[in-house]
Amino acid sequence: MPKRKKPVCRPFVLSLTADQRHRLQSQGAVSTVIREALLDFDFGAYQPKLEARRQISVRLSDHLRKPLEKAAKRAGVPQTQVVLAALNKFFNKL
Repeated sequence: MPKRKKPVCRPFVLSLTADQRHRLQSQGAVSTVIREALLDFDFGAYQPKLEARRQISVRLSDHLRKPLEKAAKRAGVPQTQVVLAALNKFFNKL
């Protein structure tokens, strides 16, 4: 009888809002809750609610990059999130 392979488990990183973290933690062991949610999820019927995104590259001087890095680090968010907030504010002014 062939040996059964043990499933490979690897870390998966995701970003959650404070509310999402609180709701998740209130349900029990975080990893267990996420695994149960994924086991119950209908991947075939999943339709994303976000618009499709395309990655772009922009050259930034240190004059812009340093405050961006500091703001993201202070807020504990990715730099992209800070840039998107700046773009939203810019577009709202138009």
